Amino acid sequence: MERLAQNSIEIKSIGTPQFLGKLAEIARMVEQSLDQKRRIDLVERDLLACLLQLGHELLSHFVQASGDGDLGEIIESSNGQTLKRSGLKQPRRYQSIFGELTIERFVYGIREKQKAVFKPLDQRLGLPKHDQ
Repeated sequence: MERLAQNSIEIKSIGTPQFLGKLAEIARMVEQSLDQKRRIDLVERDLLACLLQLGHELLSHFVQASGDGDLGEIIESSNGQTLKRSGLKQPRRYQSIFGELTIERFVYGIREKQKAVFKPLDQRLGLPKHDQ
């Protein structure tokens, strides 16, 4: 709970009405379950499904708000190579605890249609290298 309080500024920045409305719906579901005297295992199952869905939506929002990795048409790598941005965003699958996401991002290579050597958004998000 202390960690949540420390991060309240960040939480408020993504607290759009859409997400706050979903939290209110989840709270109403719990209140209705109390009124209906539902069994705890049934409430727990419904609560988990709602929270997983909300987690997926929040994580998707986080990824979209992180950008698309576009650093410009041409960049210079740390070792002095000139790298060109991909013409189109490249999809990347990410399996989270909330479900699968597809991350659309630009990547950089020495020549167009050659294997990417630099993936700024992957690096920024700390995505595993083995699942590219």
